[in-house]
Amino acid sequence: MLEIDLIKLRKDLFNINIIFSAFILLTLIFFWFFNSFKLDYFLIISAVVLIFIVFIPYFRDFSIDNFKWTFLLQAISIIVLSFLMVRHNPLFVFYSFFSIIPFSLLNIFNKVEVYNFIFFTLFLGLNLVAVLINSKLFKVIKNVENIIVGLIVFVLILMGFSLIIFKAVRNFVLDYYKSQVMDYAHKRIDEAQKVAYAKAKEAMEKNRFAVLLKEKQEKIFEINKLLASKVRNIREQLELLGSEIRNVVFAHSVVILLERNKIINPEFVHEVPKPIVAKMKTLADQPSNNIISKFIREVFVKKVTIHVNKRKDIYYEGFEEFKLMSYKFLEELSLMTYEVYEVLMVPIVDSLGNSIGVIVAFNNKEDMFSEVDKMFLELLGVQAGILIHNAILLKKIEDAFNETIVAFSSAIEAKDKYTPVLHTTRVGELAAEIAKEMNLPPEEVEKIRIAGILHDIGKLAIPDSILAKQGPLTAEEREVIKTHSEEGYKILSKISLFRERGIPVYVLYHHERLDGKGYPRGISGRDLPLGANIISIADTYDAISTPRPYNKHYASEQKAIEIIKNERGKQFYPEVVDAFFRVLEKRKNKTLKPNQ
Repeated sequence: MLEIDLIKLRKDLFNINIIFSAFILLTLIFFWFFNSFKLDYFLIISAVVLIFIVFIPYFRDFSIDNFKWTFLLQAISIIVLSFLMVRHNPLFVFYSFFSIIPFSLLNIFNKVEVYNFIFFTLFLGLNLVAVLINSKLFKVIKNVENIIVGLIVFVLILMGFSLIIFKAVRNFVLDYYKSQVMDYAHKRIDEAQKVAYAKAKEAMEKNRFAVLLKEKQEKIFEINKLLASKVRNIREQLELLGSEIRNVVFAHSVVILLERNKIINPEFVHEVPKPIVAKMKTLADQPSNNIISKFIREVFVKKVTIHVNKRKDIYYEGFEEFKLMSYKFLEELSLMTYEVYEVLMVPIVDSLGNSIGVIVAFNNKEDMFSEVDKMFLELLGVQAGILIHNAILLKKIEDAFNETIVAFSSAIEAKDKYTPVLHTTRVGELAAEIAKEMNLPPEEVEKIRIAGILHDIGKLAIPDSILAKQGPLTAEEREVIKTHSEEGYKILSKISLFRERGIPVYVLYHHERLDGKGYPRGISGRDLPLGANIISIADTYDAISTPRPYNKHYASEQKAIEIIKNERGKQFYPEVVDAFFRVLEKRKNKTLKPNQ
């Protein structure tokens, strides 16, 4: 109920009590008149006491119950006064009927009317009994005409007071029901507002959750693109992943662990002290008493998310005595200068559903890791896991590829005893340096390096009688030797890893010349692949400058440099020759300044 309604109702109660008091005083005056101007002090004292009693509820703490007590006391007061007045004149028995007014008002607050009816009937009966007991009063009635006139006047005055009382009662009833309706309406409005506010808050929270989740998902797509661009470098992938995790979930520190050879190792670390990182190394296939390893292995093996926060009383319930275990886990991760109060751990899962690592985020910078943060890391653990797993597989393929190259190189050197040790490796490295000096793309540089190492692979198809022959070769034998370029092309073209990269073409043309005097096809000009010409100049330089069994005295770097200068624009592209000499200059500077 509104405060202004309570004040008005309190004022109405006071006015009703004043009208009732005036009614009682007027009753005493009429009683005095009809009692031949004789005073009944007991009646007067009783009336004053009753007026005082009627006012008692008004001075209490205000409530609707005050009205109930007031109307009840007024009804009782009227009946008591009628009982006292009947002792003097039986006509005053009708005065008790005025108690119907407060009883009726009392019914406003009390739905059980039978009690009021019984109460009124009981007092009326007592008055009638009093009339019978004082039957002598019937014999002393005198001046009937005056009494009738007095009664008429008394009734008229009482009717006037009744109209006043009924008007006050009417106003009160209207105010009361208005206040009740307003109170009910305000309560309903408050309830509706609370429900609306709760629903609006829930909707806003859902909308906020959806917006945040959408933003995180978009961020995951961006991260995936960046990770995919670094698929050939796991280290760069992990650094990118760790940096994005810190920025998106506001983690103070991050550790990314990957499983290699059944050992879960920290591969990326940011802002975590080394003693803590050392404790995180875990055996993937063996249980451990180390509590940190237990939690890491729990995430890795069961592929579950673990969130622990001692400030918010959040624990992982996967262990017995989970609360104690969670506290010990945080204590083990903390140092004197580094407190860990919150940890969020999610598994890194590959496309086959196998765990390949664990992401660990420490101490949210704002408040705590939210449900959105958990979902983000879980999604990222799957998406990034696929890309990281692909990078690992690619690395294994590249390792196998490089091992194949080394095996071929060793086979060439074992086959051709006249080829200097590591000749093929030196040719590949020098060719790669020249390509890099010419600002060729990294993929092209790597392609030229591999082709340089394998440029003599075709000698595996040349008979040993020719390769190992001591002394000069015949014209026919020289022609057989020249076929090693085409033989190398055939060998490498059968292997998809080489064929898809275009390496066999460079091996085929590495003895071709710019002027068209080379072999096996005699191509010239810009038809000669640049990569093949770069390998050719590297092969020429190493063949002439490196001692061989048959030309120990002939080998000379200066001789190789003079030949290459003379062949500029003839055998070699001019820009390749220029890049070659820049590389030699850089090598010379490095030799002179080893500290650089």
